[in-house]
Amino acid sequence: MNQRILLMVALLGAVLVFYLSSNQKHTQAPPENTQVKNKYYLEEFVTHSYGQAGELQRIFQGEALRQSVHSHETTVDAPRIQLIENDSPTWLISAHKAWLDADQENAKLKGDVIATEQSPPNSRLETSELDLNLSNELAHTTTKASITQGPHFIKGEGLQANLPEGTLEILTKVQSVYIP
Repeated sequence: MNQRILLMVALLGAVLVFYLSSNQKHTQAPPENTQVKNKYYLEEFVTHSYGQAGELQRIFQGEALRQSVHSHETTVDAPRIQLIENDSPTWLISAHKAWLDADQENAKLKGDVIATEQSPPNSRLETSELDLNLSNELAHTTTKASITQGPHFIKGEGLQANLPEGTLEILTKVQSVYIP
């Protein structure tokens, strides 16, 4: 009788060990050579950024947002950025794609970049690429750029802009049309 009980306990122990080891295979982490492309992914998103005093500073939206697991760089499809000061939009910036660094402080916008000032003199900046520091709202590009203010038009290569001050400067090969 003791041998039967001992044999039954041994068999139950073996079944339990087999069951636990077979289940463990299904719940293990994927092998190290498995690549995970994105840490997270959002579609049709809108984010709001606030200053230290609680004032709205920026609205950022897009069709899709992905973040890389390895670099923590964020990619945004069809980004639209509204820069806000004193509760009203000052600039609206759009492009085909944007890349934000890991700190979410610097954005590189590419593809039909358009920045439109929302208050007079209603400047409009157009370029193919734009580097934008989101904290101090400074913009820079080395590509061809154009600025339109009403009937006035300036184009050239390279641009520096201080968006809060509304100063836009074409750097080289400047051509302009000024209509009095």
